[in-house]
Amino acid sequence: PLTFDHPAASPPARLSATLHLPAAQTARPACMVVLSSSAGVQRHREHYYAEVLTQAGVAAMIVDSFSGRGVRRTVADQSLVSAAQMEGDAFAALALLRADPRVDPRRIGIMGVSKGGVATLNAAVAVRQRWRNGFPHLFDLHVAICPGATAQHRDPATHGRPMFFMLAARDDYTPAELAIEYAERMRAAGNGLIKVKVYGSAHH
Repeated sequence: PLTFDHPAASPPARLSATLHLPAAQTARPACMVVLSSSAGVQRHREHYYAEVLTQAGVAAMIVDSFSGRGVRRTVADQSLVSAAQMEGDAFAALALLRADPRVDPRRIGIMGVSKGGVATLNAAVAVRQRWRNGFPHLFDLHVAICPGATAQHRDPATHGRPMFFMLAARDDYTPAELAIEYAERMRAAGNGLIKVKVYGSAHH
């Protein structure tokens, strides 16, 4: 169970998350927090990524931001669960993982698809950490897959941690061009650790 009880957050919700650990574990592995798209946690997407990560020796924590709030999906109404709420959920997971002896507290990243990708990007933006009012933790890596970048921060400065944008050339839902622009603005604001890859035949 997860809660992110913070003055700047929405009322706390009791959520669930699943931690997937590599089968052959000789040392404390790095870990990725995995956020869902608007469709919620899916076997073919979030669990697929968790499986691929654990096969590569990386732990994965899948956060379910919807079920605990009585929501199945937000495709038709994105206001049911906001990207900001998902961001708070991710930081609740991060605080839990930093204290978990099964993972390396110095190597915890975040990744998400679409709406989860928006929360992944937002977690990197420096001004949002100030809004968290002293919350001590930051993610060590951000991987945003097809994130919506229609809304961008006026100040795109990040914490300088590595970021990887995975974009789809044929994406007509969250256009790659907007995310490329956001990545360029983040680079110009001082983060030289941003990589962008556009998959030419991929859709959203």
